[in-house]
Amino acid sequence: MDNKDNNNKFKILGLGGFNEIGKSMYCIEYNQKIFIFDSGSTNPSKNILGVDTVIPKYDYLINNAHKIVGFFITSPDDYLSNAIPYLEKDLKINVYANQATVNFIEGHSERLYKNKKRNKPNYTIIKEKEIIKLCEGVSIEAFNTTSKFPDSLGYSLKTKDGNIIYVSDMIFDSTIDKGYNANLKHLQKIGSEDNLLFMCGSSNAYNKTYTAPHYKIKHIINRALKQVERRSIIACFEYNLYRLKEICEALVENKISKVLIYGSTLFKVMSYYANQNKYFKGIQFYNYKEAKISDINNMHIIVSGNIDKLYTRIVKIATHTTNIILDRRDKFILAIPPSAGLELNYANILDEIARTHTSYTAIGRKDVIEMKASYEDIKQMCDIFKPKYFLPTNTFYKNFIHANKAAVEVGLNPKHTFCLENGQILELKKDFYNLRLKTKIKVGNKFVDPLISDSKGISVIQERQQMANNGIVVIGANLNSKTKKLISSVDVQLRGVIYLKDAPKTIKNIIDLTTKIIINHSSFKENWDFNNLKQDIRNSIFRYVRKTTGKTPIMLVVINEAQNKF
Repeated sequence: MDNKDNNNKFKILGLGGFNEIGKSMYCIEYNQKIFIFDSGSTNPSKNILGVDTVIPKYDYLINNAHKIVGFFITSPDDYLSNAIPYLEKDLKINVYANQATVNFIEGHSERLYKNKKRNKPNYTIIKEKEIIKLCEGVSIEAFNTTSKFPDSLGYSLKTKDGNIIYVSDMIFDSTIDKGYNANLKHLQKIGSEDNLLFMCGSSNAYNKTYTAPHYKIKHIINRALKQVERRSIIACFEYNLYRLKEICEALVENKISKVLIYGSTLFKVMSYYANQNKYFKGIQFYNYKEAKISDINNMHIIVSGNIDKLYTRIVKIATHTTNIILDRRDKFILAIPPSAGLELNYANILDEIARTHTSYTAIGRKDVIEMKASYEDIKQMCDIFKPKYFLPTNTFYKNFIHANKAAVEVGLNPKHTFCLENGQILELKKDFYNLRLKTKIKVGNKFVDPLISDSKGISVIQERQQMANNGIVVIGANLNSKTKKLISSVDVQLRGVIYLKDAPKTIKNIIDLTTKIIINHSSFKENWDFNNLKQDIRNSIFRYVRKTTGKTPIMLVVINEAQNKF
């Protein structure tokens, strides 16, 4: 972009988080500087085999690394912060966040890299009402939001050409505990300023009321605890501190004062707040890793983690691969409504629990609304901040429409509300906007594995992607070690390549083609080469499969040599 043409102009785009839930990563470019709000991950769709985590493709950031001022993280939720540990491999990162969010990010980074050398981010702890100068003519102001994590932040990016306000999750509830609540006077002060654009997480926009009080679960936990004969095993995501607070309050009300925490990151966070006499009063926490087996099996348990870690831990307990010994009188309480795209995983968890013959209570989507902005919450935020333009984020297109209607209801010009796709560019000035639909930044998914952080891991993940999309062909043959001729039929296995009804004909053709190649190579005698034979089979069958099915599968050729006929 031309410098002169772009003075005083904002360029807004998403590398992730538009028309999807998760992978939030929103870039604002102003006067040749880039400010990035949130940096999250999501879970892969069920057809991506063996991949636990997906983050936005960030080539745009690598190519513009010299322009990046910082990453401004609102909350430790995976879909808002979990990409940071992966980005640090390629970028020198400045992160602005509250202390608890930094602790979560560092906890994930330490598990990912362990003792490997890191390009550790430079962290700046920012608090409510704090204003930090970022560069010439630009500063950032933080404000608290009412969200599922205490002291969660929203940001106002301040410039002489207007402010951009960014909120990931926020609701309104005057009855919520101190620490989780937003400061209404501070929000009104920010609303009195020159606010050009309001970017707002809108995943509950379909809900035409306020989110409060429908996000609360303590009454459900209380009811479930009264049915417990021996002990409860309660599952909850580690970043949902408000829900964990409700769980602990219900435990105390049921005269349960000692709780085992299965999840090291959560144990540290909950112990931190408990030691400050905040949120978790009347309860003593014990770390699963440090507890004696006798204690483990005599205490109520809270199991936590991010989505994939938590699901794995529940299955481990249910399949008796931990030190937790189940009793038929135990009760599982799943305070985790199934996440979008992972319904099958969730169903598998319920199936494994059922096999233990323990009872369970599963809180579903009909029982509770996520602690995110609904229609009336969005209206109230727009009324407070009074922006000229409105841009909903972190949800699907249908919710963008609902969110934009909410903004229009409180007075915004319908032409000043937008629905973006990842990579599309929105250009703004005070008296000008331009939605560049045809000019797109290259975006996409980057598949990562929390257990793989080297170059070999990248090729493994690429192979997983190929197998998920195009399948695999496995060819096996047994040859006489002297004559190099077949001593048994060629075996062919196809997975994910072709419909079952068409498979017999395709398999027969692959067997015939492979047999011809082996016979041809056996005539080479002293020039016969094991690797050349495998490569010839691989290339020939690959071309045949691609021509007949359009797929480009992984090819696995196994040749065994033996002296005797099988």
